[in-house]
Amino acid sequence: MIKNYLMLMIESLDKTNQILDSIIEKNEEQTKLLKSPDFTFEKFDENAEQKGELIDKLLKLDEGFDGIFRKIEPELSSPEGKAAYAKEIQEMQTKIRLATDKRVNIETTELRNKKLIEQRFADARAELKNKGQHSKAALNYYKSMNRVNYVDPQFLDHKH
Repeated sequence: MIKNYLMLMIESLDKTNQILDSIIEKNEEQTKLLKSPDFTFEKFDENAEQKGELIDKLLKLDEGFDGIFRKIEPELSSPEGKAAYAKEIQEMQTKIRLATDKRVNIETTELRNKKLIEQRFADARAELKNKGQHSKAALNYYKSMNRVNYVDPQFLDHKH
């Protein structure tokens, strides 16, 4: 029975590492997108949604792994369990280290991408402000030009 749980946990770690690889790919896509002159917030949102779905799957896998681990932890922690399942335990430790390294990579890339998106937002705000100033200048010019041909009413004295 324990052997089956261990196999499930190893399989879960394999899936976790695959999902982490997919998240790393999405982060790389995000970085390219953020650095691209063709950047659009729509493309960024689409990428973020896809990444969110991957993160949801990852959380479910983590919950399942933790649930199984809690069930078999007492047996695995015993000296007999450690000896009987040493190979599986070592395989899981290797996969956990790999997943941890990937999570660190993801976190680092996320921080870099956060700075890039903040710059994109700042640029977008500046562009909107600039457009607003141009619109205001155009409106003022239009009003001024309308006044050029306007002659104020004159007071005419019809008495001679």
